Amino acid sequence: MSWKTKEDSLYSHFAAGEPTVFDWTDGTLDRVYFKYYSPPMKRAQQIFKMADGSKSQMQYKGFLSEYESYSVPRAIEERWRKASSS
Repeated sequence: MSWKTKEDSLYSHFAAGEPTVFDWTDGTLDRVYFKYYSPPMKRAQQIFKMADGSKSQMQYKGFLSEYESYSVPRAIEERWRKASSS
């Protein structure tokens, strides 16, 4: 799950009806890990790399709506593609 603090938007890659992290606990939560991305474009780049630059993979993995919220320009996506292919 991702939380964009400035917009107070929560994004979950879980399908509708699938449990969230809060449903997995029985009151004895051992650990919760957070990864902080600043600026937000770093998070967008991480999603882009995870999906090998494929929006269909982002959709399949449940991250497309979050990725699209970053409004990444095509020029930056092309730069990321070139960097990953070298």
